[in-house]
Amino acid sequence: MKNWVLFYLLLMSISFVKYTNAQEIEIPKLITITSSEQMKKQTESGITLVFFHASHCNACEMQLPTIEQLPYNGYIQEHHIACAEVDFDIHKDIFDAFHIASFPYIAIYKNGVEVSNLSGMGHNQQAIVDMLKGVE
Repeated sequence: MKNWVLFYLLLMSISFVKYTNAQEIEIPKLITITSSEQMKKQTESGITLVFFHASHCNACEMQLPTIEQLPYNGYIQEHHIACAEVDFDIHKDIFDAFHIASFPYIAIYKNGVEVSNLSGMGHNQQAIVDMLKGVE
């Protein structure tokens, strides 16, 4: 009986350690831009990919799953590229401030300057990564 209690306590402590360590892992995510100031700050240094879209746009909705998976891409993680999105239906002022006239629109910013872009739909993850590789 004593051995079973010790075994149970050991098993519980291992589970707790696994749970604690899992909490420390940073999960990559798509950053939601909510203001022009945040947009400027996010893009001012390094490389940032920004997906400009609208909730009411079918083409945007079709492109969104690919964009949402980008933060998990090995190349993007290895090169510390931030991935963000801006929704026209909520933040039209950001579109105006950054002179974005269409959607879906993928822009790459390097140190505060837009250096590359893709417009329209149907861009797969590899095409987007290849565009990013051309920026570095």
